[in-house]
Amino acid sequence: MAVIMSRTPPDLCRLRCALLLVLLLSATTVHAHNVLITARGGRASRASFVTDRRAASVARRLHEPATFTTPPNQAPSIKLAPSQLSALLELDREWEGWQLDASAVLCGDWWGVTCNRQGMVTRLDLPADVMFTIMGGLPQAIGAFTALQVLDLESNNLVGPIPMDALKNLTSLRELNLSYNRLNGSVEFLGFLPALQYVDASITQLRGEIPASIGNATNLAHLDLADVNSLSGVLPSTFSRLTALSYLDVSGTGLAGEVPAFLGDATRLVHLCSARHELSLAYLKLVGPMDDLTCLSSLSRLQHLSLADLNLTAGELPPSLSTLTSLTHLDMGYLNYTNQPSWIATLTNLHHLDVTAPAGSNRSSLFPSGLMALTRLDALLASGNGFSGSLPSTISVLTNLTRLDISYNRLSGSIPAALPSLVNTILLHHNDLEGSIPNFLGAVDLSLIDLSHNRLSGPIPASFTQLTALIEVMLSHNPLSGGLDVLSRMPWLYTVDLGSCGLSGPFPASFSSLTLLLLLDMSNNSFTGDFPSLVLQMTSLLILDLSANKFTGPIPPQIALLSEMAALNVSHNGFTGVVPSGIFSLSLLQTLSLAYNQLQGTLPTRLVSSELLRLDLSSNQLTGSLPASIAQLPSLQLLGLGGNKLSGSIPAIMGSLANLTSLNISGSGLTCPADGSKCVVQQSNATSFCSLCFSFCSSCTPLRLAAPTTAPASTAAPASTAAPASTAAPASIAAPASTAAPASTAAPASTAAPASTAAPASTAAPASTAAPESTAAPASTAPSVPQAPSAPSQTPASSPPKPASGLSMPSAAAVSLTAAIAAALTLLACGL
Repeated sequence: MAVIMSRTPPDLCRLRCALLLVLLLSATTVHAHNVLITARGGRASRASFVTDRRAASVARRLHEPATFTTPPNQAPSIKLAPSQLSALLELDREWEGWQLDASAVLCGDWWGVTCNRQGMVTRLDLPADVMFTIMGGLPQAIGAFTALQVLDLESNNLVGPIPMDALKNLTSLRELNLSYNRLNGSVEFLGFLPALQYVDASITQLRGEIPASIGNATNLAHLDLADVNSLSGVLPSTFSRLTALSYLDVSGTGLAGEVPAFLGDATRLVHLCSARHELSLAYLKLVGPMDDLTCLSSLSRLQHLSLADLNLTAGELPPSLSTLTSLTHLDMGYLNYTNQPSWIATLTNLHHLDVTAPAGSNRSSLFPSGLMALTRLDALLASGNGFSGSLPSTISVLTNLTRLDISYNRLSGSIPAALPSLVNTILLHHNDLEGSIPNFLGAVDLSLIDLSHNRLSGPIPASFTQLTALIEVMLSHNPLSGGLDVLSRMPWLYTVDLGSCGLSGPFPASFSSLTLLLLLDMSNNSFTGDFPSLVLQMTSLLILDLSANKFTGPIPPQIALLSEMAALNVSHNGFTGVVPSGIFSLSLLQTLSLAYNQLQGTLPTRLVSSELLRLDLSSNQLTGSLPASIAQLPSLQLLGLGGNKLSGSIPAIMGSLANLTSLNISGSGLTCPADGSKCVVQQSNATSFCSLCFSFCSSCTPLRLAAPTTAPASTAAPASTAAPASTAAPASIAAPASTAAPASTAAPASTAAPASTAAPASTAAPASTAAPESTAAPASTAPSVPQAPSAPSQTPASSPPKPASGLSMPSAAAVSLTAAIAAALTLLACGL
C-alpha cells in the first residue's frame, strides 16, 4: 500500500477513483467475477465500452464545477408558479432519491431546479453523482415545464417509455441529456423539438428510426446516440440541413445503409466539450465500397475521425482523405482496407492512430517507416497488420508516445534498446522477436509490458526493479533463463504471466512478497514439489493458473481462503488426495479445472455455486456417485467428468441445468438414469440435455460423442493447456486501448479495456484450457503428468484470435476490468 500511495499523482488518483464510482453507481452491480468478457486480441466488448463511457462521464464530473447553481440572471427566491409546483410534486412522487422537502414552494428550495422571474422552470440539472441518484420513470408531468431549456438526467436509474405527448410541449428545450438510463421507446421526439442544440441519448434503450423531421432542428450542434443498439434504418438525408452540426456519434447502433454522402456538407464538425472536431461512425452496418469515404475529404476542420469496424467492401482507402490534415485522432481499427496508405504519414497533427487489422487481413508489408514522421503521436495501435522486418530504432523519435501496440505481426530481430521515454504501455506480443529483453531504462511511466509469444531469451533484466510504475509483466511463451528474484523485488505487481517459459525447479519462494497479485500464470513449465503454499497468502488473486507442471501432493483445503478467485486451473499435474470441498464455497469462482491429476475419493456432497460456469474434473481417479447437488450449479455451461471411476446413474435432476451446453461423461463409469425420458421433459426449454448426456440411452435421441482416448503423452504439454497469453492492464491504470470500443479507461480495457478514464487494453489473453472433453482418458488409464517443452512453440502471429471454445480460463484481460480493486486501494492514496 505504501508503494502505491507514494507514487500515485493526484490526477491518476482521481481517474482511478472515478472508475470505482462507476462501479458503485451502476444500476446493475458490477463485480470482478462477472466482467470476464474480453477475448485475447479481440476488440473489447460493447459492455466494456459502456463501462468506459460511464467512467468518462463520472471522471468529467470530478473535474467540473457543480451544475446545481442558479445563473446570474435567475433568482432562487422566486416563488414557483402553481403549474410548476404541481408538476414538481408529481415528479417527486414518481421519483425516488430526489427531493427531501416536498413542502418547498421556492424555486431555490428544489435541488437542481432553476426558474425564471415568472416562476417557470427553465432548467432541470439532475445528473447522478456520488450522493444523488434518481430512480423511477419519466412522467407526463414533465410536459408542464413549457419554458424548460435544459433537461439533464444523465446516469440515473430511470426506466420505462419516453412520454412523447409531454415532450412535444417542450418547444424551448435546447439541451437534452438522457444518457446512461434505461429509458425506452421511439426516438421520434428528435423531430418535434425544433430548438434543440445539444442531445445526448447514448447508452439507452431507445429504438426505431431517426425521424426525417430532425432536419427541422437547424440549430442542432451536438448529437450523441452511441450504443443505442435498437436504432434502425439509415441516417435521413435531412441531416444535410443540420448545418450547425459539430458533433455526431452514432457508433454502436443498428443504423445501416451506405455511407451518407451528405456528411461531406457537415463542414462545421466540432466537438463542443473538448474542442476536438469529431465524427464517429464506428461499428455501424454501413455497406458499399471504400470509395464512399471520399465524401469525408471536404471536412477540412475535422480533428477526430472514427471509422472502426465499418462493413465496407475491402479495397484501398481513398487518397482524397489525405486532405484531412487537421486530424488529431484517426481510428480505422478493424476496417477492412487492403494496404496501409502512405498518405497517413502526411497527417502530421495526429496524436492517436489506430490501424488495427481485422482477422484474416492480408496487409503484409515492411513496418511503415513513414510513421516515424508522426512525431506528435501519443498512441500507435497497429495490431494484426502482418508487418515484417525489424522494429526501427528510429521509433525513439516519437517522444510523445505513451501507448504502443504492434502485436500480432511478423516483426523479427531485436527490440530497440531506446524506446520513447514517456511510453506506459508496450504490446509487442505474438511476433517473432528475439534476443534479450531490453532494460527499458528511462521509461519511468511504463506500467504494462507484454512481450509474450516471441523468441526472447535470457534473464529478466534487473533494471525492472527501477520501473516502479510497472504493474503488469507478461513474458509467456519465451525461452527465458535465470532466476525470478527480480520480480520478487517488485511487490507492487498486479499481473505476472510466465506461462510456457521453460522454467523448472521448485516454485520460487521469493514470490511470497507479491501479495498484491491479481493474476498469476506459471502454467506449462516444469515446476516441482507440493502445491506452493505461499500462493495462499495472495488473497487478492482473481486468476491462478498452475496447469501443466509437475506439482504433486494434495491440493490444500486452505485454497478456499482465496475468496476473490474467479478462475483456478491446476490441471495436468500430479496432485493426489481428495477434491477440497471448500473450493465450492468460493462465491466468485467461474472456472475450475482439476483435470488430469490423480485425485481420489468421492466428490464433495455439497456442490453449490451460483457463478460457476466451467467445471472440469476429468481424467482423475474419483469414485462414488455424482451428488444430486450438482443441480445447484445453475450457471454451469461445461462439465467434464470423463476418465474417472464413478458409479451409479446420472441424477435426472441435472435436466434443470438450463445453461449446460457441453458435458463429457465418457469413460466415467456413470450410467443413464432409470428413466432417461425425464430429462427431456425438464430440459424442454434449453439445449437437449438428453442429447448431451444420455446419447447412449435407448430412450433418448442419439448424439455422437467422441470415443474416449488416452491421456496426453507425458513428453509434451497438451495444447489445450497452453498458458494464457498476455493480459490487458487494469483498466483504471493502463492507457486507453485502441481496440476497445472507444473506451477510454483503458478503459479500461484493453479493454477495454475498460472506461474513458482508462481505455480497455487492446489485448486479452486467451485462456489456457483444460483438455477437451473428447480426449478424456478412460477410467482405467492413469493420467500422466505432462512435461513443459524446453522451447515454447511459436504461434503464428497473424491477427488476434477469436475466443477459444471449450473449457478455458477467463481471459487475463479480465484483470483490466477488475479495476475496482485498484481504485479501491487508491481511495486511501487520494485521501478519500
